[in-house]
Order: sequence, then structure tokens, then C-alpha cells
Amino acid sequence: NSFCNLPAVVGRCKGYFPRYFYNTEAGKCQRFIYG
Repeated sequence: NSFCNLPAVVGRCKGYFPRYFYNTEAGKCQRFIYG
């Protein structure tokens, strides 16, 4: 499978890192917070 089809994964630490993932339902990249 392509990386573009993987879901966004949010970590469980005190970090706050803006990241992007390709939302296949919306057809575009979307921002989420990894941390």
C-alpha cells in the first residue's frame, strides 16, 4: 500500500509537531498535530 493511504497517527508525548497527511476522502493534504 502507498504511504498516502495510511491514516494520520497522533503520538502520546508532550511534543507538538505540525504534520500533514493525504486525506483520501477529501482528496487533499490536511494538517494534524503529532506529539
